[in-house]
Amino acid sequence: LGTEALAALGVGTAALSSIFWVFNFLGIGTQTEVAQAVGRSDGERAARMIYLALIMALAIGTTMLLMGQPLMRPAAQLLGAQGDVADQAALYMRIRLLGAPAVLALLVIFGALRGIQDMRTPLWIALTINAINMVLDALLIMGTGPIPALGIAGVAAASAAAQWVGVIWGLFVIRRVFPRPRGLDLRESRQLLRVGGDLFVRTAMLNLYLLLT
Repeated sequence: LGTEALAALGVGTAALSSIFWVFNFLGIGTQTEVAQAVGRSDGERAARMIYLALIMALAIGTTMLLMGQPLMRPAAQLLGAQGDVADQAALYMRIRLLGAPAVLALLVIFGALRGIQDMRTPLWIALTINAINMVLDALLIMGTGPIPALGIAGVAAASAAAQWVGVIWGLFVIRRVFPRPRGLDLRESRQLLRVGGDLFVRTAMLNLYLLLT
């Protein structure tokens, strides 16, 4: 697609990866709570914490999707992009944001599965996401048959769609292993924030440093 598209992809990926990774405390906090609850044979609490974390992840992701749209071009410019590169980076990020709730929900799902020492399922989900992404890239970037060439928009659409497929699979697994709890107390979500608060600040500062560099 040319150097402008490649540069735009680099800018967009750097920005969104940093934003998404700031919320990795959702996965680590869920992993910690689930592991401790399962260790106490308290499956009900483990399920409550998972579903509370999923609600938080989907709420944050949806807020990011809605409020982040007008901020994407300024974000690209902040990272040094100009002109056509900034335009394409903003387009890429706006479409990728459609997958934001799925990205954050997957952090929770993978954390929950690690909490019960299931490392295989996250691996298979991740491999499937990447495989779907590659297939959709091949179809959407240059176009084929009735599918028009979408360029960098196709890259973003492929990633967002693959993330949603992964999260649907992950939710199915979580529902099977941890049935929906009888009730949710939103006050319990403060424990997740306490576990992840320091991690949030640490990751934010680390990513800010890397972006500045």
